[in-house]
Order: sequence, then C-alpha cells, then structure tokens
Amino acid sequence: MYHRPKNTCIERPDIPIQTIGLPRLKAVMRRIVLKSANMSRIHIIGCARSGTSLLAEFLTGFENSQYGHKESSPVWDPSLQESIALFKRQISVEGRGFYITKRAANWFMARQVESLERLARSDKIGVIHIIRDPRDVLTSQHFRNPEKRDHDTPYYVSPRRWLASLEAAEHIFKALSSYPLKTTIRYEDLVTHPEEVALGLNRTFGIKRAKTSPNWSEEPISTGADKYIAELQHLSASRVARWKTDPEAAKFITQILHDRDYKTHLISFINSNNYVL
Repeated sequence: MYHRPKNTCIERPDIPIQTIGLPRLKAVMRRIVLKSANMSRIHIIGCARSGTSLLAEFLTGFENSQYGHKESSPVWDPSLQESIALFKRQISVEGRGFYITKRAANWFMARQVESLERLARSDKIGVIHIIRDPRDVLTSQHFRNPEKRDHDTPYYVSPRRWLASLEAAEHIFKALSSYPLKTTIRYEDLVTHPEEVALGLNRTFGIKRAKTSPNWSEEPISTGADKYIAELQHLSASRVARWKTDPEAAKFITQILHDRDYKTHLISFINSNNYVL
C-alpha cells in the first residue's frame, strides 16, 4: 500500500524565493527560461524492464524533441544551464519543443512521487506511464547492467519492485485524475503498432512525428543513441509473451502466481490491461 511521506516540502511553488535559497531560485529561473523557449516537458514513468528507455528513444523520432539519454526527474532535469541551451536552440526553430525525461531508479519512492504530482500540475508536464505484461517484466534480464538487478529474484526485477512501481504510478494518476496531460501506453502496442501509439501521443500532448522519420516498424531510426538503436530497428511481436517460450521463466511465473503477496495484484493487472491470463 502506498503511503504519503510526512512533512513533505518538495517543490513548493507557494514558498517565497527568499526563504528557500539558491536551489529554489535556480528552479524558478529554469521554469521561466523553459517557458520563454516554448518548451514543453514529457516525463516517462514505469517499472524497470517495461520499455521506458525504448519509449524515450521512440519519442526522439518526433518533431523538435530532445531526450537527455539518462535516468532523471523533471525536478532537476533539465538543469538551468541545459535550459538556457534549449532556449538558444529554440530561437531558430519553429513550433513548440519537447524535452523528454525518463524516471530515475528510485522514482517510486514516496517523496519522488509527491514531487512529481506537484510539479506536473504547476509546470504542465506531460506524464506517460508505460506498462508491460508483468510476466515478461519479471522474467526479463538486463545484460548491460546485470549488477543492478534486485537481489531477491533470479531475473532483474523482483515482484516487490514491480508492485511498488505499480502502486506509485496508480497514486500519481489518481492524484492527477482531472489532469489532461497524461496517458498510459502498453509496451506491446508500442512494439506492434507504433504508428497508432504516435497518433495517441499527438492527441494527448500535441507532439508530432517528424516528417523525415522512417517507418519505425520497418526501417532504422537515426537518433544518435547507440544504446537502443538495435531495439528500435527491430520492433516486432516477438518481444511479446517471451516468458511462455522459456520453461524456467514459465515455472517462475507459476510460483509467483501462487504467492499470496502478489497473486491478487498480478491477476488484477493482467485482466484489467487486456493481457491473456
């Protein structure tokens, strides 16, 4: 169960600048610069191994978008210096710009959640929650960063972290229930129907696919980010329900579905998001 932190004072726009010092002053200046630059922000949340990095790279195929290629938070990213650089870049560009950020590793902690809820409304930041079949999430490996895996699982993401991420996202979306700049995307839809996902993003955020960008499902995308180029070049349905083809993974999922701490949450999530149980 998600619990709000006590005595939270993160990102309080109502606090006078003179009472909170230089960090807050820089935050205010950064907001002014970004607004003057006609720059909107979109922040991606979601459990690890759900496609947050893939989605961020996908968004670089849209007009006038920029992604910092790092895990961060809109609380501190872009920095004031980066915001000034964005402003200078926007001077010669027509239309609104979009700065993409992707959640930090501890994004589901209470204070991080509280901060994002405040900042999304005050700064009109778009929020995207990307989800994936939890059976694939819980049996996924991260070969680039195996040392960062949870210690209580033979794979990368533990059921504990998956549930914490889910509850944090649900809390954020409940707090932003009347806020229009938010959406949920299924990883499975991203890799099988990217054009439809792009249209949905345009309706929600006004971000448009770049005229020069290729067909995501068939041709390579030149984003300058080597890390995920291979994934972006080969979006396909083969990424869906991989756990079924691995006997060890299927056995592990069967065990988790019998764990009383996670069974109800997993089954509810699978059914409510149109996954086949």
